[in-house]
Amino acid sequence: MKLLLAATVILPVWAWSPSLIDDARLDGALVSLLVFAALLWKPAKVAPGTMLFLAAVTLAIFPLFAIGVPIVGGLTDRAPLLAAWGLLAAAIARPKALEQAWTPILIAVFAAAGYGLLQLWGIDPLNFSPPSPGPPVAPFSGTNHAAEIIAPALIAALALGWSGKRFLLLLPASFMLGYWDVLAAMISLPVGVLALWVQNRAKPHRQMLPAVVVLMVMAMGNLSLDRELPATSSSEVSVNQAEHGPGTGLPTSIKIRLLTNKNGIQHALSLPFGIGLGRYENDHPGWMPPELLEIASHNFTDPATPRAKDPHNEALLMLLEAGWLGLALACAALWLLWKRPERAHWTSAPLLVLAVHALVRSPFTDNGSALALAALLFAASTRHDEKPGIKNWRAAIATHDWRLLPALTMVSIAACLAVPQLLGELNIAAALKDGQRDQGKLIAAAAPLQRALDWRPWDAVGWGLEASRLSHAGAEIADIRAALVNALRHDPANLFAHTALIKLEMLAVETTGSGFEALALASLTSCENLAPRHPAVREARTLWLEHQARTQRAVANQLLEEQAAAAAPRFFAAHCFEALALARRGQFEDSRKALQAAAIYAAEHRPLFSRVARQADLSVDKVRGLLIKVAPDWEIYLGQ
Repeated sequence: MKLLLAATVILPVWAWSPSLIDDARLDGALVSLLVFAALLWKPAKVAPGTMLFLAAVTLAIFPLFAIGVPIVGGLTDRAPLLAAWGLLAAAIARPKALEQAWTPILIAVFAAAGYGLLQLWGIDPLNFSPPSPGPPVAPFSGTNHAAEIIAPALIAALALGWSGKRFLLLLPASFMLGYWDVLAAMISLPVGVLALWVQNRAKPHRQMLPAVVVLMVMAMGNLSLDRELPATSSSEVSVNQAEHGPGTGLPTSIKIRLLTNKNGIQHALSLPFGIGLGRYENDHPGWMPPELLEIASHNFTDPATPRAKDPHNEALLMLLEAGWLGLALACAALWLLWKRPERAHWTSAPLLVLAVHALVRSPFTDNGSALALAALLFAASTRHDEKPGIKNWRAAIATHDWRLLPALTMVSIAACLAVPQLLGELNIAAALKDGQRDQGKLIAAAAPLQRALDWRPWDAVGWGLEASRLSHAGAEIADIRAALVNALRHDPANLFAHTALIKLEMLAVETTGSGFEALALASLTSCENLAPRHPAVREARTLWLEHQARTQRAVANQLLEEQAAAAAPRFFAAHCFEALALARRGQFEDSRKALQAAAIYAAEHRPLFSRVARQADLSVDKVRGLLIKVAPDWEIYLGQ
């Protein structure tokens, strides 16, 4: 049993590969399956607060019935939360096994951090270093994920009184924690040390000198950071994003979080019962201000990832998805766990460290190892006896102890959803690993990609890869369109799928006449509502204007042979759309010429066109305003 408990933290840390797209989803699936195995091995009764947490989850499911899009993907992402409560039950029922599990858990976590130090020295026997430059953090998913595990693990080791040779294991982990330069860790580790001091101030405490050493080594790691490394910290990412966002100065991470919290709370006030479990990633682009989407994106120039997965605040995430009552129930459940009489008090400091990270990121919904670590910390007990009657399932069923059902039910649901999550993620990784490159573009391998979509048909990223593969293979336009529509069906805010669909429909219209311009225009409008300043969105609108100019000119040339009078409005529209497209590309001299050509067909508006064309400070806004003035019905076609 102790091996299963330890594996819930250890296996997600070390199950890492450079080809994985989303380590967090794979880690969460592994936690769910391991907890299911633990409960099958040994039954466990309900943990304190479980029924309150179940009520919170139930409340968060109700809003999903009012949504007209598939919700299984979001539910699958949140399933590890259910497994965590099963892990609580299993660990509380087996206090001796949990006590024995702490040593392998902490050694494995510190070994993972030490491996980062080896990579820093150029040693990588497991070939974990990703191809792109960045800090040596593997096998952790990223610097934030690493900090959310290492910081509480360091405090846990200090609280358990690690000394001598075991204390030496803390030093590489402390150094790397500083080297990763995660602001939350710089705050949480001193908070944990302070909590240890407060907890032990009334009695001899040998932990404080080791704690001071840990803090000093972390500071040394931070001071030794090579500032010339490629941008990877949150502040440096913000600099890169700001270059493509609005010209309002450099947005700091504090500003991002304040805007996120402010708009999140405002939205929670308008929807007091929540948006539904697992809906944040797909739902918030519709109500977050575009400025926040720009500065909070992982990479604003990448149309595939224009927004964050979570609000970087677990309490706010629960509030938004489960509503005010759901958040209150979840907090009450955690409070019952915290006040559990037999809870081991040494866990208070590491749990406080995790709480700091939970307020600035999402260690419980986006980090399987941190979620399992939190559950085990809550489950640690001062008693070492195990109550009779729960030694095996036969005895449990014979006693008709139905209190076993909540934990088993939650873990069974999580395990069922973990299977497609795990196999889907592994097959996506295989599709990318076995894919081929063509002109610098990676084309996923067909067979594993199809298996991934069979297991996880709600995966918008998979459908985007399939659309790209089909396009490269010269497939039918209808098949490519179906893949993109599937991506948007499951992720309505996917800018990659939107912009690709726009280009596909314009191409189809011009080559075969089978495209759907209304579908392209609807996607374009959606894009501009989500991220009007995104480079891919601006380019898509400009391409659409150029497409309209060519289409109108072609129709005008056809009409010219039959009736010249009917061709004039078409020539006028072609020159107008062309003028705006040229202005958007910064080609203002050519835009003037297009306006002057449009003036020939402008009838009573001819002087107005000529006057605007002669202006020295011609701009996109002036061209757009002119077209709206002379043809108000065109506004929906001209973009923002």
